[in-house]
Amino acid sequence: IELYIIYGGFVKENSQDFEYQNNNAFPLAKKADTAIISIASIAYFAQGKKYLLDLYDHTQLITLNDSYPDISSVSYSPDDGLRDALYYMIHFLNKKNLIMIGGPVFNLGSNRRINIFKEVMQENNLLKEDHQIFHAVQKNRHQADLIEKFMDEAGEVDAVVCANDELAIAVYEV
Repeated sequence: IELYIIYGGFVKENSQDFEYQNNNAFPLAKKADTAIISIASIAYFAQGKKYLLDLYDHTQLITLNDSYPDISSVSYSPDDGLRDALYYMIHFLNKKNLIMIGGPVFNLGSNRRINIFKEVMQENNLLKEDHQIFHAVQKNRHQADLIEKFMDEAGEVDAVVCANDELAIAVYEV
């Protein structure tokens, strides 16, 4: 078995608006026997997803964390990893003042992570108020001013939990 990992970039809402060289990888992958695509991570909008799905014979395609009729898919739950990380911080590192930075209010993945944060904090009698949770306007690192204000208002903070890598980078930049 030959395995190729191709970074294809991000397909934007307008499926013709591609990152120049990166998005050329998607059509090239058609020559492979099987393509495994984390479609939800690279195409947020229906038009971008349709573009990717239409590139391939569906018998050669496996999607990650997004299922479609007549296409094989594999899903995993990031929930357990976040729950385990929170328990570790609370019980082994003795962190009690945690705050959460999530993505936009309408983002389902971010909301799922925020709900896990709330559950674990409540189970450990550490959820004080909603001021422990901040919804970023965007789910990327261009939120520095708002994140800095939120962290200042949060008071004493032992740890910051972020809904994604880009928001974590924003915290480091503050």
